[in-house]
Amino acid sequence: MQKNVALRKTEQGWKFIDESELENFVWDNLEEIFELKPLTRQLSIKGEICDILATGENNQLAIIELKNTEDRYVINQLTRYYDNLLEEQPSKTNINYDKEIRLLAICPSFHRHNLIDEKHSRLNLVYLLFSLFMKTMNFIFIYLKFIINQKQRL
Repeated sequence: MQKNVALRKTEQGWKFIDESELENFVWDNLEEIFELKPLTRQLSIKGEICDILATGENNQLAIIELKNTEDRYVINQLTRYYDNLLEEQPSKTNINYDKEIRLLAICPSFHRHNLIDEKHSRLNLVYLLFSLFMKTMNFIFIYLKFIINQKQRL
């Protein structure tokens, strides 16, 4: 796990200083936490910027959108990235577009609209809540919790 993570104390607890710090943490730990191979970051495609693209078993594409705060439009973003990537199909040598694309939203909390959007989506959406805790002055533990929805079991 990455040792130097830039955090700040808030009234609610600890936060990453900004979204780029969350992205750095996830990128540096993709294989250990998610069993995914890093592919690219901040990919610009059709005017949209995907935070992280990675591949899983059999080169299955995973699109990861990160939020450092609650965002009611995270599912909408992932849906657009999904559509753009299917249409453009970049990195065809590294990605098997015949496999179902995984969409991961990693946020400290989810707006109720996210759950409504997911309820009516046919896409493979995975919600992950993260929390930051200080155990000692030297260690920060990042806790990820999967939210299991009606369509999939993790």
